[in-house]
Amino acid sequence: MIELRTAEELAAHVELLLSRRTALDRDQRFLIALAGPPAAGKTTLSETLRDILEKRASCDPVALQMDGFHHQNDWLHQHDLHRFKGRIDTFDIDQLLQKTKALKSGGSNVTWPIYSREIHAPVADGVRVTEDNDVAILEGNYLLITAPHWSDLHTLFDLTVFVDTTDVAINERLLERHVKGGKTEEEAIEKIEETDLPNVAFVRKHSASADIGILTS
Repeated sequence: MIELRTAEELAAHVELLLSRRTALDRDQRFLIALAGPPAAGKTTLSETLRDILEKRASCDPVALQMDGFHHQNDWLHQHDLHRFKGRIDTFDIDQLLQKTKALKSGGSNVTWPIYSREIHAPVADGVRVTEDNDVAILEGNYLLITAPHWSDLHTLFDLTVFVDTTDVAINERLLERHVKGGKTEEEAIEKIEETDLPNVAFVRKHSASADIGILTS
């Protein structure tokens, strides 16, 4: 694993890989996976990386999140999983795998779901990926998990990055996120202890080794 420190260093590495692609490679979209525990800084890194690559005009990147593949709230309630929302079994891996394969193919008119923190539910077709988007940056907790079906994703990625940070930073960010989302501080702490921190441990333990590691501050 290569240890990098900044989005700029990661962008330089991506540009080097893109420059080495063959004509056959360019028929498919270049997929970058940013995996890591919740609140490690994956979203910020993915958006920063997208902006840097876009300014350098070497590609037309799009940043996409895994959160849109949460099961719908009705499904979670039916399976008594709503309180554990965010755990790996609350995601639709079959849909994620299908969409990622379509994304990899490089075709046009690929749509990608988003997660709305206003209605606290996924929204289908939230992002339209065009043929010009030759690079896609995917971020999510479980993209590198070594489990049935999830591990099928790994063969689709051209570059994998594991993003992590300190436990103190994770706790602070999670508390701020949940309170901002409408929870009381007491409810937020309960959610962190019951779901988020076990997820942190799970991701760190069960993720495959990545090409690059980045520790955010």
